[in-house]
Amino acid sequence: MLLVPVPKEIKIFNEEFYNINESHIIINNINKKEMFFIAKQIQGIINEELKKYFPIIIEKRKTKNTGIIFTQKESLKCEEYILKINSNSIEIIYSKPAGAFYGVMTLKQIISQYGGVLPCLTIQDSPDYQVRGIMIDISRNKIPTMKELFKLIDFMAELKLNQLQLYVEGFSFAYPSFPEVWKDRTPITGQEIMEIDEYCRARHIELVSNHNSFGHMTDWLKRKEFNHLAECPDGYTNSIDNVHRDPGTLNPIDDNSLVLIGKMYDDFLPYFTSSWINVGCDETYELGRGFSKDVCEEKGRGKVYLEFLLKLNKLVQKHGKKMMFWGDIINEYPELIGELPKDIITLEWGYEEEHPFDIRCKQYQKSGIPYYVCPGTSSWESIAGRMNNMKKNLYNAAINGKKNNAMGYLNTDWGGNGHWQYPCVSYPGFIYGAALSWGVEKNEDVDIAEYLNQMVFRDENNRMGQFILDLGNYYLKETKKMFNSTYISKILVTDIEINKFLNVSADIKDMKEEDIESIEEYIEQLERQLDKTNMRCEDANLIYNEFKNTIRFIRHGCKLGKLKLAMDQKEIENKEELLNQMLNDIGVIIVEHQMLWIKRNRIGGLNDSLNQLLKLKNYYYSLL
Repeated sequence: MLLVPVPKEIKIFNEEFYNINESHIIINNINKKEMFFIAKQIQGIINEELKKYFPIIIEKRKTKNTGIIFTQKESLKCEEYILKINSNSIEIIYSKPAGAFYGVMTLKQIISQYGGVLPCLTIQDSPDYQVRGIMIDISRNKIPTMKELFKLIDFMAELKLNQLQLYVEGFSFAYPSFPEVWKDRTPITGQEIMEIDEYCRARHIELVSNHNSFGHMTDWLKRKEFNHLAECPDGYTNSIDNVHRDPGTLNPIDDNSLVLIGKMYDDFLPYFTSSWINVGCDETYELGRGFSKDVCEEKGRGKVYLEFLLKLNKLVQKHGKKMMFWGDIINEYPELIGELPKDIITLEWGYEEEHPFDIRCKQYQKSGIPYYVCPGTSSWESIAGRMNNMKKNLYNAAINGKKNNAMGYLNTDWGGNGHWQYPCVSYPGFIYGAALSWGVEKNEDVDIAEYLNQMVFRDENNRMGQFILDLGNYYLKETKKMFNSTYISKILVTDIEINKFLNVSADIKDMKEEDIESIEEYIEQLERQLDKTNMRCEDANLIYNEFKNTIRFIRHGCKLGKLKLAMDQKEIENKEELLNQMLNDIGVIIVEHQMLWIKRNRIGGLNDSLNQLLKLKNYYYSLL
């Protein structure tokens, strides 16, 4: 029996339940609206899987001994449930409707595997983490269609996740006060947020507003009308790679920065029913390097950061909300953590397998500040994922967060540099993170591939799940480990001017031609596995084509790596033939990426996603 998340306790008996034509679904009159929705979920599952119709009836007490019976038991915890499959009835025992809903989600998995003849069993189950969430990036180019967002929410519900955050920076929301900034885009509207919120609440998922409010303000601060609010209006030079960047951080000592954020909150926050907002405030790289330099030198950079954070908290409170924020900057000043208000949540994020969740979680537990652990799916800037890193990162966060009383587990899925990964690349991380946040010990070795095969792709040849996991490990064949990315993806995209990048030899010396050839061989073998899949899910053809283009991306990265090596050694044989082949390949990638993009996402952002590929294409032309 495949159950994800794996339940805390399960006992299977040597009997079977046979579905009965005269069965009912029985609910009581308490929480009738919510329980009716839950009952309709199992009614729909039975209708779809068994082609049977079980009518829903209301009874004050259990009088029938057949069918599916919902029984309320106040002594259970909020999200706890007991599922009993007997020889003549199925009983779901719960305290709150969320528990009943999760019992139905478990029953759904059992019915999908066994049909109308179910094993008799008892399952008692409850989560490790109070909050189990996903954050997806809708600001770096890719904003999904409403259909895709609803599909994601259903996917989350089946995995017993209970929080969703849609990351907003730039112009991915249609601000009524700033129509000029998004008029040429396709942002999410206020009405759409309310529709998403309503869809989430019905499935016991909290839609938490997420709006960066200090750093990551580049799209706003590049505009003439807001540039004066930047800490460094002319931009700054990044000390990590010595590259000059556009301005990205607000000036914290200018009250007009708060006025701007206040207007954004006025436009944005009323559409959410959740009492929480994630205000971001991560990666404020320029802080203390521009307008606030003197104040930072006088008070300390950490103190200036904290003071602005507390001002944001007052803005949030005006809307009757409570604040959460990314903890990377405050972590640099551990002596200030104790000054944080006890009613805000710190988000401890880190995406590498060796991130020090053990140290940070102990620090937050000691401070008494509520916090989440926030690992990631490792999908971004990888094209196909980094599956081994994903599993270790997610487990590291889960085990240390549980040990040190983390309130929540927020699994992040970012975009960045084109947002080239297709949605299914993130699915293994979503599944594993959901399983671990429900029950760490029971789900360490959960079968991700089999869940993908059975519950997601319905692959009759049982290959697709393992194919995705294997494809996402191509990075293990790279010579040098890259932070938060893969080498092949870095070859394809850069923030500096393209012809300069291709003639810089320092980075290519970290890659060997034999390793690139090893990746090419590995990808060729995996493509044969993809062709042997037999998916029966609704979007099977789309998924197949998305992974075909994923393979094209990786292959092109390999070819570009070889070109860079040849340029470094000044030995390019058959230059014109090679460049024409590169042009043909990238032309196919661009056309396919455009076609695949509009199947799941809004058109706004597509040109930004294609920008680097078009730069590469133009560069190849320049070399001919």
